[in-house]
Amino acid sequence: MKDMKPADTAAREAYEEAGIRGTVARKALGTFLYDKDMDDGRTVPCEVKVFALQVARQLKAWPEQHEREARWLNQHEAVDAGNLDAEREGAANRHQQAEQQEGDEDREQREDGAN
Repeated sequence: MKDMKPADTAAREAYEEAGIRGTVARKALGTFLYDKDMDDGRTVPCEVKVFALQVARQLKAWPEQHEREARWLNQHEAVDAGNLDAEREGAANRHQQAEQQEGDEDREQREDGAN
């Protein structure tokens, strides 16, 4: 999926993971960061772009139906079900700390250049 545009990747994931077909928005609604636990025990930081998808239909069979449970939820129920708030909060804190550190380094470089 590396050669696909993010919106097309989102649509493909919706099909593979939930059997959803429809029209995906070209612009992301937003993003969030989280740490993904890999099968080998590693943790990898991931950025997720969220896209709106106008659902046309849900198929009776799809590639990952035996690996996933498909349920219809509103946005608040989905956050609660996936416990994404905790993941986003932790990732956002790490991202904010990294940005702050970069800002501190930039400020130090400017101060050194002014002296």
